[in-house]
Amino acid sequence: MPGPRGAPAEAVALAEARSEIERLRAMVTEQAVAMHPHQGILSWG
Repeated sequence: MPGPRGAPAEAVALAEARSEIERLRAMVTEQAVAMHPHQGILSWG
């Protein structure tokens, strides 16, 4: 049964997970922006 001592570890894990989500979101956005011009060129041919 988690008590007050478990809460800080859970908060740290949650903060790390949120940081990882933000990092991955930025990576996916960057890749989508990089791919966008290529998709337009491929549709012309």
